[in-house]
Amino acid sequence: MLDDHGRELGHVRDVEFDPRDGSVVTLILKDAYVDGARLLGLGSYAVVVRALAPSDSMPDTVPDHA
Repeated sequence: MLDDHGRELGHVRDVEFDPRDGSVVTLILKDAYVDGARLLGLGSYAVVVRALAPSDSMPDTVPDHA
């Protein structure tokens, strides 16, 4: 996964879809998740998401489901 500034965020491990309309809800990385609303596009090389503001430069942390 890359952001629109070309920064590598990690590899997509899984994707959550909205069962009602099939839209992407969450892109799941190894230790983080990215809101599907940030998705800009995908291709054979990368998934591209909108970059966050500098103060929020890392993907969101995966919540602990324990």
